[in-house]
Amino acid sequence: MIKIKNKKGFLLAEETLKIVIALIALGFLVYFLTALYFANINKQKLEQAENSLTRIGEIFDGLAEGNFEVQDISNPKGWHLFSFVENVKPNSCAGENCICICSRVYDDPISAIFVSGEERQAKECTDGGSCLIAENLGHFDEIKIKNTDEGLTQVLIKKENNMVLMSEVK
Repeated sequence: MIKIKNKKGFLLAEETLKIVIALIALGFLVYFLTALYFANINKQKLEQAENSLTRIGEIFDGLAEGNFEVQDISNPKGWHLFSFVENVKPNSCAGENCICICSRVYDDPISAIFVSGEERQAKECTDGGSCLIAENLGHFDEIKIKNTDEGLTQVLIKKENNMVLMSEVK
């Protein structure tokens, strides 16, 4: 008597392998498209930051002693304005006082053991932000560029005692 073997189980391994390979390929495709999307968004935010800093730089250059001007800053939403006038400065400032627009680095107690928050923020502004060198810039607290639903971010820029000072208008 001749026995016929059931071959249904033989195809199962082959089909499973095809499904696993298809899922891996699909995962790489999703990763690639997500990376491409976020690269485009970050490029747009950098351009917006550069435009905002250009407007601020024009005000700095044209501001006379004792005068002030209010500037609306609307982009990039959710990023922050920082002044770097102390020892720690982004590489893009070349050791000079500067104002930067970049995303904020949040406090992380584990990272704080190795690197200070100021150094981490300076690195973030170097890697993913835009900076403008301002010789006579005075220190100011960070200013968040608000989202539309939070209202408009207005910055007061004034020149006093040959120092350019900035603060958020509340």
